[in-house]
Amino acid sequence: MSGLNVIRPCAPRFHPKTTMKRIVTSATADSVYFLSGVHLYAMNAGTGALQWGLLISDARSRLSWEGEDPKQHLPLPPAPGAGPRRHPAYHDFLVGLAIQNNRVFVTSRSFTFALAADSGELLWEHYTRWNHDRPAVVGDTVYVPSSIMHALSTHDGSERWSYRTAWNGVTSVPVIDKDTLYVGSYDNAVYALDCASGHTRWVHHTGGRVYVAPMVDQGVLYAGSGDDWPRIFALDATGGQLLWRTSQTSDTRARLAVADGVLYTSDWRTGLGLIGLDPQSGTVVWQYGGLDNVSLLVHGHLLYAATALGDLYAFETPTHQLLWQQTVRPRAGAVSCMKLLGDELYVGFNGMGEYVDQFVSIHAINALTGGEDWSATVRWNVGTLDLA
Repeated sequence: MSGLNVIRPCAPRFHPKTTMKRIVTSATADSVYFLSGVHLYAMNAGTGALQWGLLISDARSRLSWEGEDPKQHLPLPPAPGAGPRRHPAYHDFLVGLAIQNNRVFVTSRSFTFALAADSGELLWEHYTRWNHDRPAVVGDTVYVPSSIMHALSTHDGSERWSYRTAWNGVTSVPVIDKDTLYVGSYDNAVYALDCASGHTRWVHHTGGRVYVAPMVDQGVLYAGSGDDWPRIFALDATGGQLLWRTSQTSDTRARLAVADGVLYTSDWRTGLGLIGLDPQSGTVVWQYGGLDNVSLLVHGHLLYAATALGDLYAFETPTHQLLWQQTVRPRAGAVSCMKLLGDELYVGFNGMGEYVDQFVSIHAINALTGGEDWSATVRWNVGTLDLA
């Protein structure tokens, strides 16, 4: 027990179940870290072997994640600054993670933790209420998106500054370019903040919640807003002025990526699937139909796309030539994360529900051929994935 949190090795019955096809020899010295429910796992990136796994849960939770008697979760005082608790039940889970300098930074709904990457040892914890997404780590600061934007010291978790948006809610992962932090909000706005002080540089009101997370490329910020089908827009990253806003919709929580002068996103509702936009105007310049709820990753001149139907695609971006296509799992489910390590692509897929016995999986894929090297299944939805 650490403060208000239970942190202990996860029960063996919740260990990932790995299926090995080929060892990724180039990745055996590295680790893949990912979240599943209230569990944090570290696995060998080359073999999928479990290195360590932890249960990290708020001790006030009465949700029985590992089969314990809920009565064992004794009522504890509210966390600092949380005020009185209105409901006896409190359901906690892990939200996001990021890795830097042999430290794993993890957010739950209520706390931010720093742990040693090699062992999972807790280094510090800090109360950050209602965390929404994964943190961003730059230099000696970890930026946590929650009901309030927090900037914490990576060394000891002490707070350097905090910023409250108008409606007390950040909708996206912080994006940092040079010395400016950009984030979308529930109050229909994009905020640009000074990384060092948290002072506002500009605010742009979008007319809808910012569900497509911002990204910055060559001085232009791209994002998408709208409560049902977000529309992509471009802002001057320095001053926040609107450059263009397209009538083209995108998937809610769609990913944006730029490669070789094309801005990529996805829109399954209109049947366009994977689409490429002119970054100067937002005009559609390319599309690859039939793809459902696409997650994107760009590396050099390659564009990788993973779909909710369990398919992976690799395109050569200047020509849009399809290099390979593979179906890596037989059941549909949202793509939760995608990372590249050398020539190996790691992809997480979630099931269609929210509870136990889902088909939830992590896959290690050869990025040159699309062949699967190993996979692992877990019980609860896979959150953020990172590599070190």
